[in-house]
Amino acid sequence: MSVSGNWKAKKAFINLAGTFDMGMDGTSISVSLNLGKDQSGRPNATVAYCSTSIGHISIDISGSLSWILNLFHERIENRIKETLKQKICEMIRKSAASYLKPYLQTLPVTLMIDQVAGLDYSLVGAPQVTSRPGHTLQG
Repeated sequence: MSVSGNWKAKKAFINLAGTFDMGMDGTSISVSLNLGKDQSGRPNATVAYCSTSIGHISIDISGSLSWILNLFHERIENRIKETLKQKICEMIRKSAASYLKPYLQTLPVTLMIDQVAGLDYSLVGAPQVTSRPGHTLQG
């Protein structure tokens, strides 16, 4: 991933501005979901675990007094890396709550066969997941 942009800093009567180019590589995201059911038997999901890893960030700063900022590039890069790692998992948790959970709530749990009869297939327990295709968990 790469980002280019403008930066601006103001402290008392000093105004600095310039541009930056940032690159990020070697990023991985690991997420585990808790699958369950609500009171009505509809499936739900919450983020149980989230971890991110960012291999390398490089930033090139240009503009007013950029040579001073470039002296601290490693510190700036590490701060950006830590902030991004926190924000990525925060966004995943928010997305699960804002998009995934409401979507699962819209899934029907009753199939009408005709005008009188219907089939209720709401969940009676949390879904169980296995890594082996066709394998049934017993419990």
